[in-house]
Amino acid sequence: MEMSKRMSKRVVITHPIDPIQKRRGLSSRRLRDSRAKLLQCFWITVSGFMLEVVPEKTDSPPQGVGTHFKRVGIWNQQNWEDFVAYSSGDPEEYVEVYWSEEQRVHDIAEKDTKGKVKYHVPEMVWSHKFEETSTANIRTALGLKDAERGRRILSIIVFKKLDPITDLSEDEFLSAWWQIIRCHYALWECGVHHRDVSPSNLMVYRTSDGRYIGVLNDFDLSSTRDTPSGQERTGIVPFMAIELLTKEAIEGKVQHLYQHDAESFIWVFAWVCLRYEEGRLLRKGRPLDEWLKFDAFQCHGKKLGFLATHRHKMIPSQSHKNNWDIAMACLRIVYNSYGDDPSLRTLENKDAFEKWLETPVRSKLPPSLLNVRLESM
Repeated sequence: MEMSKRMSKRVVITHPIDPIQKRRGLSSRRLRDSRAKLLQCFWITVSGFMLEVVPEKTDSPPQGVGTHFKRVGIWNQQNWEDFVAYSSGDPEEYVEVYWSEEQRVHDIAEKDTKGKVKYHVPEMVWSHKFEETSTANIRTALGLKDAERGRRILSIIVFKKLDPITDLSEDEFLSAWWQIIRCHYALWECGVHHRDVSPSNLMVYRTSDGRYIGVLNDFDLSSTRDTPSGQERTGIVPFMAIELLTKEAIEGKVQHLYQHDAESFIWVFAWVCLRYEEGRLLRKGRPLDEWLKFDAFQCHGKKLGFLATHRHKMIPSQSHKNNWDIAMACLRIVYNSYGDDPSLRTLENKDAFEKWLETPVRSKLPPSLLNVRLESM
């Protein structure tokens, strides 16, 4: 199997079948099963290739998309000696297997001259695509038009490891959150719509001079202008816009707008302020736990109640106390959008960005943290 010429030296070529074991009569299947038990790995068969994956922190098979692994091996089932493995032995890297859209995000980052996207999306070390798995092939076989439009391909990508934004507090947290918002908005205006804003997708890394840089992570559920039109509901319930938790939205009758993602950023901000102290999840007196158990309809009602009354009774953690004023200002704007002011119901992207997010942040964040710019890395 021919692999990308851009492979890092850390990618090793090896033979999966030990000649000594083979002479002793150990079959490839028995060896594979033994190997799986030893490495606690799982197997995925794709288009004549077998993926051997070693999960990062789990003892159950990978589920869904965007699963992280410590090691990924690719076996050619037509030739068992044709094997390529990537092991993220470097603790600063992780391996991800997911259905990706084209390199749209990284192409935008490469061309970015204003620093809003570049350095604020995951840094790719190595990648391999299984072209045979392209959804365009399925659409072509079904005789559908625009088969190439918004196609997805099963990919293995190695990224530089990132830390969760919840590790940060005070101005460092606020700055990283704001950097990610700017990146997200710039990508949205370029036609990449993330649609899955949650704490787990807001990450950071630290530069050599000690600054924290925010990174928008995980584009598995993103769409582009080229993606076939659809109104499917995406995201994690506690962080989704209230309008997307309605019966109409679940039935696909509500278009996912920029302001919905902007609202998600506000819910994430309030969530972290209330539940994290000095980068650690509170063990006692932690509010909003029940939101993780609610379905969309239940969470819809709870969030409306939170905006109307409960937010005024909430006490942020000490390490986020200074940021709570911004959270309250943003939540007040969201509350008004679901209230009596019809002009706030549907906003142009720029208006939602400026009114919901930029104005409250600018009143608080020092200029040095408001416009973080990296010239080179």
